[in-house]
Amino acid sequence: MTRQMTRQEKSIRDMRHPSRGPLRRKLFHRGRLLLRGRLLLLLRLAVALGLVAGGLAVVSRGGGVSARQLAAEDGAAWLVSSATGQAALVDGASSQVVARVAVGAGELSSAQAGPNAYVVNSTAGSVLRVDGATFAPTEPVRFGTSTAARQLQVFPTKQAAFVVDGQSGLVTTADPGTLQTRGLQSIAARAGTGGVVADDAGRLWLIDRGGGGIVRLDERGRKVRAPATASDGGRLVLVAGRPVVVDAAARTVLPLGDDGAPGTRACLDTLPADDSVAVLGDQSRPRVYAVSGQRGTLVITDLATGSCDTVLDLAAAGHALGQPRQAAGRVFIPDFTDGRVIVLDAADRRIVARPEVLPAGTRFELVAQGPYMFFNDPGSFRAGAIRLDGSVRVVEKYNPDRPGAGLAGGAGNGETDQPRDDDGTRNVSAPLPPTAPTPRVTRPKTVPPAAPVGNTGVAIQVSASRVGVGRPVTLRLVARDGTRIAGATWSFGDGTTGGGAQASHAWSQPGDYLVIAHAALADGRHAAPAVRVTVDQTAPPPVPGTGVDVQPGGPDDGLADALVARLTVAPASGAAPLRVTADATGSTAGTAPIAGYAFDFGDGTTSGGPGTASSATHTYEEGAAGTTFTVSVAVTDEAGNVSRASQPVTITDTGGPAVPTMTVAASGDRWRVNAQAGTGGAPTTRLTLTADLPDVTVTPVSDTAFDVVPTSCAVFTVTLTAYADDGASTPAAPRPLDPPADGLMCTSKPPELVVNPAEGFGFTVAVRNPGPAGSVSYEWSYTAEGGDGGGLGVEPLGDQIRFRTPDCRLITVTVTATGPGGPATSEPVTGMGCTVPNPIVLTRTVVGTQITWTWTLPSNTHVETYFVSHSYPGAGGEDGDGGATSDPGTSYTVDGVPGGTYGFGIIAENAAGRSSAHDEVTLPSGVPGPGPGEEGSPSPSPSPSPGPGPGPGPDESGPPPTTPAPPPTTLDPDPTTPAPVPPPTEDPPPPPPESVPEQQPPPEPEQPPEPEQPPAAASG
Repeated sequence: MTRQMTRQEKSIRDMRHPSRGPLRRKLFHRGRLLLRGRLLLLLRLAVALGLVAGGLAVVSRGGGVSARQLAAEDGAAWLVSSATGQAALVDGASSQVVARVAVGAGELSSAQAGPNAYVVNSTAGSVLRVDGATFAPTEPVRFGTSTAARQLQVFPTKQAAFVVDGQSGLVTTADPGTLQTRGLQSIAARAGTGGVVADDAGRLWLIDRGGGGIVRLDERGRKVRAPATASDGGRLVLVAGRPVVVDAAARTVLPLGDDGAPGTRACLDTLPADDSVAVLGDQSRPRVYAVSGQRGTLVITDLATGSCDTVLDLAAAGHALGQPRQAAGRVFIPDFTDGRVIVLDAADRRIVARPEVLPAGTRFELVAQGPYMFFNDPGSFRAGAIRLDGSVRVVEKYNPDRPGAGLAGGAGNGETDQPRDDDGTRNVSAPLPPTAPTPRVTRPKTVPPAAPVGNTGVAIQVSASRVGVGRPVTLRLVARDGTRIAGATWSFGDGTTGGGAQASHAWSQPGDYLVIAHAALADGRHAAPAVRVTVDQTAPPPVPGTGVDVQPGGPDDGLADALVARLTVAPASGAAPLRVTADATGSTAGTAPIAGYAFDFGDGTTSGGPGTASSATHTYEEGAAGTTFTVSVAVTDEAGNVSRASQPVTITDTGGPAVPTMTVAASGDRWRVNAQAGTGGAPTTRLTLTADLPDVTVTPVSDTAFDVVPTSCAVFTVTLTAYADDGASTPAAPRPLDPPADGLMCTSKPPELVVNPAEGFGFTVAVRNPGPAGSVSYEWSYTAEGGDGGGLGVEPLGDQIRFRTPDCRLITVTVTATGPGGPATSEPVTGMGCTVPNPIVLTRTVVGTQITWTWTLPSNTHVETYFVSHSYPGAGGEDGDGGATSDPGTSYTVDGVPGGTYGFGIIAENAAGRSSAHDEVTLPSGVPGPGPGEEGSPSPSPSPSPGPGPGPGPDESGPPPTTPAPPPTTLDPDPTTPAPVPPPTEDPPPPPPESVPEQQPPPEPEQPPEPEQPPAAASG
């Protein structure tokens, strides 16, 4: 039974088999397989691409972490160095350089999209992209024909990369991966600084400085003029992902709609003549921040209310203040005069810290990634990470004495000779050639690529890869070759760090955390393995004695009896002077007894060591309100193992109340939160409860009780804050609430499905993010191509369903998930009931002039069609035939002519792909065959053995024995012993044009011509 395929089904088959029809006609209408050389070239290319994609299993001395593991939310930023022409990937949690890449010297700037960096070289007028997965840079692409310096800016989105030339007013829309130009637009006047933004929808917005109009470009470079206008001094910022025009001259703030239509105008409380104003849009709230260096103030405009009367004194009047940035709700303002960064809590309208990061007078940039703010001096090696509490970790982007050492890659073709540093790496500080049409930078060849995470020789063992909030996880570093781990620092992904070959850690918030270990081996090598740990509210506690969850590549020696550090600090907050007690009594020993405890109170004070007690006290004599110190303990056992744990301590306002506590109970569609004031500090006069999601309703029931009602199933946090009479406040740690986990009624999100092909007949469809066990039920529905059962087997297994089928039919699947929020149905997905056939094993036997090919067909999956081809000497040169069949048999024999060349090929094909095998042999000249009537007597034409396989047609006679034949190309050392046919070692010259054989496959509908492609695989 056949039916017309839907457009979706055709597209799926076309993706899996793009050249099926044209390749069949080209292979068998011409009577032979494609050239062996092209097939071999494809196989070599596939192997090379596989090695590049998979990485190298090495431990490099510059070992880095693959950027596949360092997404933007993990807090890793690319920072450029103009003097050396390098870009460094810096991990914010550990404050260590993961990789350094040569990108070409010049005036550099960069923009980041996820793990990928786009580096602008204004000196050369070029842009290149550094792949965050491989650290490989593209060749620089020059924008414009002039060799002079250009004022370029790049705005990368998922859909396109926009390159804006501030001098010419030209905007290039390019492919985000290859930087190939899609479109070029001319803006009537120069866009200028501050006049361009790219929104969350992947569109570019510009202010036309000449006419004051707003221009919008989409991902294809199509230009639309918006209805709104702006003055010549207007600027564009993003507020919650949408464009907003800030007009300092008119002292107004104007939101724009998706079509550019103006929204409700708000005020801006700045001086029109103040040219020191820098503006910033809030990432999540409807606010605009205006920083004035002339006045030393921060003005906040609230777009929801239209007000602009909130002013903060930065104590920096007359200072040179740079462009502010935002990370995790806090605003960071660079103060070039003092070399400091002003850290603001915009929600509470207070200054958190004012850390000194660089020498006074240094102009630097701020780069936000995830929960970290990075400062970077592009003109030197100096950089670092600033945390939300204002603490600073300094980073050296490169060794100033040997700036070329340890580079992971470079731009250019790698062929240009450059001076070398003492360690043998190429020095990339030479400027780009000014007249080259495309700038080139030397690619270092002496430094191996950074090893990907999981393929290094060092692995991380974890006691559990999924844990509940507050439950400790033990992690241990192990080298596969047995080399001792000399030392290590850990980044736990939540802003805390640890040390030692073994560490333990507990997370206070649910999430998916990337744990990175920067390990030093005893032989001098370095490695940076990583592992992900999922923390949630519902994960079961680990069961003692069940062993460990060992990451791939690491030996399993068990962590059930490992040393585990545990720490409690009380009180967790208070006004200075604040006396705290750190207690590590809950730590548990491993196979060796605990030998001592070493405490670090985060302000430079340490205590303890070998043989010391499990608790210690410390007084924080001073500290600005909001300052957080990290108290940590290192627990050491008699075997030398070390485990660490840490907890934060926060300094509150003088006279502030103690930290409040809460209890939470779920019922029906809401939580009841009962609050209690803490003991100590100023008396608590009122308590407030806030949620971090705007669609969550918090209703006070009494002075100490609140109802929390969610409108979706998303996890969110609530924060309880205590207030004193004078307005001083003390917040408690945010408390996560998970509606499905607590059984609350909420609006369910549709489940997402993923298709997992099976090895053989069938496939499995699974829910990508299933709900907690028992909280959600799944009802599967599906339709199969053809409409009949036909041996189809279906096995629903809760959050997945398994299909077994004897053929290649397409099956469309959906699932309806019913949970606390009611039913929700997924988008349909389509799977295929077969996989690519295994390689065909083809062997050849030669006895005299008789050639026999035998083969073993694939048995792993359904094969729709076999195609066979034969080639042999013809009257006018090489000839051949072939065709399609459902049963090709198991062997084929031909009685050849001395000096003749004979070939045989076979393809097994289904909708998922194909496998193929091909062999060709030349009989030696002058080899007599058996006499007339004897077995193996030579025949003037190929003679197939009996069987269902196709053979030459009745009118297809071969050449007479006296026909000249080409010299032999293949000699069998033992013609009586069957042996696998060796693969060709070089590409043969292309054959002369061949006649079309009379036997052909059935005609197919005409299709547009497609490029000729070799079979997917070959064997024999």
